Amino acid sequence: TFPQDPISSQAPLPTLAVSGDVKRPRNARLVHRLIIYVFLLSVGLVILATSIQSFINYRRELSAIENRMTQIQTSFLGSLETSLWNYDSDQLNAQLQGILKLPDIAYLEVKSDTGNRFIAGSNANVRRYVTREFPLAYGSRSMGTLTVQASLDGVFQRLWAQSLTV
Repeated sequence: TFPQDPISSQAPLPTLAVSGDVKRPRNARLVHRLIIYVFLLSVGLVILATSIQSFINYRRELSAIENRMTQIQTSFLGSLETSLWNYDSDQLNAQLQGILKLPDIAYLEVKSDTGNRFIAGSNANVRRYVTREFPLAYGSRSMGTLTVQASLDGVFQRLWAQSLTV
């Protein structure tokens, strides 16, 4: 005969209650999933809100540029026409330099019908811009064209900075 197995001679091992232990990992997975969904939903809402705010700010910035173009047309065109009519190049250049100081205005050019050009600013480093042309006339006589370019680069820089603060 074989010697008795020491393990089989011992009392039976107690059984563990499984009812509470099985549900805990399942609940933990559910909670973990809910946290991830809530986090992703929150990130999505932040991105959506930032996009909407950026679009609103972009439209506001474009409106401000259009207002500056209207300001140039209503406030500066008459004196530019007079300076061009009198062929006062010093006065014309001074006026162009004054217009150039308006926000986002990057480049101005007056082309006279006689072929003369007066330029202020530069559009060499401007990647995105809005261009408007205004006819210059003295009385009923056409004298040339004023070309105004407003840079959108500053607009996009401001929008980027605003979106980073959100």
